Amino acid sequence: MKNYLNSKGIDYRSIDAAEPENAKKAFELTGQRGIPVTIIGDTPIVGYNTQAVDNALAKL
Repeated sequence: MKNYLNSKGIDYRSIDAAEPENAKKAFELTGQRGIPVTIIGDTPIVGYNTQAVDNALAKL
């Protein structure tokens, strides 16, 4: 996902999901344990779903 966001010139903050507290927060947001978790605005996106990323960015 980082490469995709970089290719579009999108600024982002990367959080290590291997850290237990970060993994817990991601699970609370999505109800899933998949990675990556991308959050755009209030929209959590689980997995490498570039179409969902583009849709969420268009709503900002």
